[in-house]
Amino acid sequence: MHDIRRKALGSSPLDELGIRDLLIPDADPDSEASDQDGVTSVMIDVNVIKPNPYQPRKHFSAASLEQLSQSIKAQGLLQPIVVRKNKQDDYELIAGERRLRASQMAGMSKIPAVVKEITDQACLAFAIIENIQRQDLNVIELAQSLHSLATKYGMTHSDVGRLVGKSRAAVSNVIRLLQLSGEVKVMLVQGVIDMGHARCLLSLPERDQAAVAQKIVDQQLPVRDAEALVRNILGGAVKKNNGSFKIEPDPRLSGIIDHIAEKYSGIKLNLKAKESGGGVLQIQYDAEKDIEQLLDKIQ
Repeated sequence: MHDIRRKALGSSPLDELGIRDLLIPDADPDSEASDQDGVTSVMIDVNVIKPNPYQPRKHFSAASLEQLSQSIKAQGLLQPIVVRKNKQDDYELIAGERRLRASQMAGMSKIPAVVKEITDQACLAFAIIENIQRQDLNVIELAQSLHSLATKYGMTHSDVGRLVGKSRAAVSNVIRLLQLSGEVKVMLVQGVIDMGHARCLLSLPERDQAAVAQKIVDQQLPVRDAEALVRNILGGAVKKNNGSFKIEPDPRLSGIIDHIAEKYSGIKLNLKAKESGGGVLQIQYDAEKDIEQLLDKIQ
């Protein structure tokens, strides 16, 4: 958590967006700490606070909200939420949705809030960074959030990475998960398959991903075996009677083998492909003269 914050705080996009001062070092956004030094909060009616339209987090634990609600009932809300004024002059939440929800559950009519002036881009960026720091987003929510930053605001994956404290490659790999079928996304979020399985499924057409994912689950395949399965399918694999797969050779090589067999009637060639990419060529011959004739041609 702290590594991500340090990387983010050292990234120039935070200054460009004007959200550096919203990130409070060593503070848990949902903890019951005292007001920030030098920051003045105002009391706002909870009913006039609109949710953050850029909130990437879609699911909140009911048990966690109840626990926070009980804490607020006992102590009050000591850590203010952060809001801004929107175009309709309403208060719009920037940070602290759990605190707002828990306060409403606790029956509070007004809560302390810090009012900031920030852009839509900064609001989205801060919501994402806050959730990443607290590790509250599942991997698909994270992918959707990073994709939103890139597409809505014309940011490169490198720009997004600098903003949230991740490498360009890490950002690209996470965003690619959005190419998974809906069923596979659910399996990934629920932990039925892991990231390694999901990445190898990306090589398949979307229509085939769910069936192969279920096969991986049913056979309890580790990632390495799942990768081999996908390679076999992409290589034109055919199913054996026992349900396993064997890889078929490249059709171009098969055509060459067939041509040789036709030219030398006493020769039979059998090509077996391996998962590693190589293979074995077996030569069967009816008489010694047949193989001698073939070897003479090769020499």
